[in-house]
Amino acid sequence: MISDTYRLWPDKPTRFHGKGCTMHVLDAIATRRTVRSFSARRPTRAQIESILKNACRAPSIRNDQPWRVKVFAEDALADLVNAAAAGESLAAKAPPLWAPDVRAARIDDGALRRGGLRFYEAPVGLLCTIDRNATREQWLDHGCFINNIILASNAFAMSACVIGDFQGLEACIEPRFPVASDEEITVGIGIGYADRARERMTERRPLEAFSEFHWD
Repeated sequence: MISDTYRLWPDKPTRFHGKGCTMHVLDAIATRRTVRSFSARRPTRAQIESILKNACRAPSIRNDQPWRVKVFAEDALADLVNAAAAGESLAAKAPPLWAPDVRAARIDDGALRRGGLRFYEAPVGLLCTIDRNATREQWLDHGCFINNIILASNAFAMSACVIGDFQGLEACIEPRFPVASDEEITVGIGIGYADRARERMTERRPLEAFSEFHWD
């Protein structure tokens, strides 16, 4: 459980719904972290379905729910990773993930992108897509849906990593996994159980560094 320092919720906090899921929503938020090293243990299909059912409660202007998801595991995941490998040269041409003045010496953009196209060896991989003509508001809704996937995964004691390197690789994964011509890939998401020996929590800026209150 999370430290009492972060216990900011009411006496009866909202919980995610799903068998085997008992984490409070604010626990899921406060303990969320990006994981790029997973154990071999694989989530069940029922767990992934529950994560997606909860995630689709994301805000949606006009309730058009601008998201679609392809879910991959086992042989299908291996086939997707092999197909996406053809996109490594495209990923290599993408702008650096960090500007030179802020990149840590240990960070290797190329290694991160190659690992991303393999979902960092996560046992389950998701590809999220959106209409190519989506509005700014629909993109915001889509982002809320993705964030719900991350939080719901954490509520099931799993971890996830959002991966942007699949953008523009629709042609690479066809014909095995076609994406509709009017849709585009937004992100990949690796989901699984974290390799606890390599997990770490990054710091966040204090409240006063990013907020401005106008409170009478």
